[in-house]
Amino acid sequence: MEPTTQYPPQQYNYEPVPTGRPKGPRTLGVVGLVLALLALVGGGIASGSLGAVMSRLINYLAVEDGPGPTPGPGPDLGVYLISALLLGLAALVGVAALIISIVATALNRGRGQGVAGIVFACLAPIVCLAVLVTTLTAGLDGNLDDLQRRMDELNSQDYAWVLPSLTARLGL
Repeated sequence: MEPTTQYPPQQYNYEPVPTGRPKGPRTLGVVGLVLALLALVGGGIASGSLGAVMSRLINYLAVEDGPGPTPGPGPDLGVYLISALLLGLAALVGVAALIISIVATALNRGRGQGVAGIVFACLAPIVCLAVLVTTLTAGLDGNLDDLQRRMDELNSQDYAWVLPSLTARLGL
């Protein structure tokens, strides 16, 4: 047998091609997710209380001769204003959460949490609107026909007396 010559294996000095951005800390994605959940839950709670107060106000205004069986809206106006402000704040937090989550996803700084933050931030307005409409319609006493009749009366008359009459009814 002839001796075989063995050559040393050739080594190539190639570095692997990078597949994407390097992963960073997940803090940005977690912040986006937490803000999106805060907007979802806080906006839902604010929408629920706002819908309940709005239904009480509609029931109050639909009764022709005073407040009738439903309590007047006097004490609820503060709740109405606070709920409206909280709903606006939840909207701002939701927009901030959406922006932060998109940046976290693009920079690979907590991509999974960023995607979840995007989903929750996009669902928040839908959930808030559904809660608002549900609580508003659930609290109505069926006085929509009376309210429509009253609105028709107001549209057919002069508007000069409407504001003083409404402020007197609301106790302002």
